[in-house]
Order: sequence, then structure tokens, then C-alpha cells
Amino acid sequence: MTEPKTDKVPGSVESPDSKAQAASPGHVDVPSDSTLVGWFASNPVAANIVMLFLIVAGFLAAQGMVTETFPSIDPKTITIVTPYPGATPYDIEESITRRVEEGMIGIEGVKRVSSSATEGVGRVTVEMEHFSNPAQVLDDVETAVDSLSDFPPQEAEETSIVKTKLTSSMMSLAVFGSVDEKTLHYWAERIESELLQLPQISLVEVAGGRRYEIAIEVSEATLRDYGLTLDDVARRVAEFSIDIPGGNLRTDAGDILIRVKDKRYTGLEFENITIRSRSDGAQLRLGDIATIRDGFED
Repeated sequence: MTEPKTDKVPGSVESPDSKAQAASPGHVDVPSDSTLVGWFASNPVAANIVMLFLIVAGFLAAQGMVTETFPSIDPKTITIVTPYPGATPYDIEESITRRVEEGMIGIEGVKRVSSSATEGVGRVTVEMEHFSNPAQVLDDVETAVDSLSDFPPQEAEETSIVKTKLTSSMMSLAVFGSVDEKTLHYWAERIESELLQLPQISLVEVAGGRRYEIAIEVSEATLRDYGLTLDDVARRVAEFSIDIPGGNLRTDAGDILIRVKDKRYTGLEFENITIRSRSDGAQLRLGDIATIRDGFED
């Protein structure tokens, strides 16, 4: 018998892979069990269990995930506001904002200080470092402002120092109609009070309208006729429109709290304030010399 001859090209070498492919054209290599992928390939039940666990865990995590259109980020800023009615921006810069800026020098945790002076109000913004303790910086800022001598000026109002907070808005409601501003304001406040009664709502703010204001106008001629000044009228109004505690009274039955509760909220209530009394019992009331209007601020 003659053996079959195989033609070989000189210098060529046949690899085992080529022999295996030639022997079984549809063969697919399975990874070795020594790797994680190889172990899952040889144990399909375990792979399905792990996949099912990941799907269930992802679904449960998605149910409790908090989503926000605009994520709340702590701005780390402190705002110092001092109202100064009637003052020009130049006066506010000289007597308020510049002095506050100088008081912030050397406070640990303060990154930048900026200010703005507009007619009637001065505003200073303190930006904190990212690593700083907001509560400690706030205390240091309050201490620095309180240590300023003769601040705020006598004509200015009380300074407010607050840490800026961001609140995520969930819904905006627009109240409108062919009615006067007072009626519109009344219904806005009524909607606000009813929304706050819902257990799911913790904060409601009314914006866009002017605040209520009681205007008391006294002419110069009237003041001259009665021998009064604007300071006299303002002092009497402040004395007769107060709401302050007056201490407590100890009795055998217990302690009785004393409180002066005579705050006035309407123009009619201010009209009854006594400006001057005579020995014969005659009284000069605020409504006799002044024009009192319930309205809104300019």
C-alpha cells in the first residue's frame, strides 16, 4: 500500500489552534474556571440569582431616591442688612457698609466680603471658606458687628444678620383677578393660611405684592397751632402701640403673668391715641390733628 502524501511548504509550522479549528469549525472556547467570568459561565444559576438581586436592589433604591430639579447647595454666605430710612447711598457707604467691611477683617473662615449701598438700606455679604464652620463664623460676625462703636447710627434701624439658606420651591400659585389690591392681598393671605394647615406643607411665602402700611400725616400748621412737634406725635404713637411683658405677680393661687397688650393694627385704632390731656378732662386725640390712611407702602 502507498501512504498518502501531504504537501508541506518548507518553513511553515502548523499551530494546534489551526488544527482544532479544522477539526471542529463550530467550536467556541469557554473561559477557564480560574476567573470570575469563567465561574459564572460554568454556573448559570448563580449568575441569574446575582442578576435578580441587583435588579431588585436597584428598584428599591430608586424608590427611596430624592430627586431635585435644582439640588440645594449651601451657599455659605452671611447677609448683614441695615435699614437707614432717608439716607443716600453715599451716607450709607460711609456710616454702615464700610465700617462693617472693616470689622470683618481677620475673622477666620471669611473668604470674601462685598457690599451694596442703595437709598435707604445697606447690605453686606460675607462669603465663607468651604472648610469653615458656618455656625462659628456666624457667631464671630455677630460679635464683630456688635463690637462696632456707635453702630448702627441713631437714625438707622436694627441690623439683621442671617445666614443665607436655600429652599427648594415645589409649586408656585398666581392669584389674580379684576379686583383692587387690598382684596387681592386678602385672598393671598387666606390661601397661605389654608396651605399651612396641610401636614405635607411646611413653608409658604407670599411675594409680589406691597406690604400693608398705616400712614399718619400731620400738617406743619396744625402742629404749630397746638404747640407740638413731630417727635411729640411719634413718641405718643410708640407709647400707645406696644405689646411687651410686664413681669409676674405671685399670689397664693399661683403666679399671674402681667403683659401690656395694646398693639394697634388699623387706622381706626390709631385715631383713639391720646396726644394731650387737660386738667378738665379734655383730650386731644391723634385723629383730631392727623390724617390716617390704611394702605400699602410706596
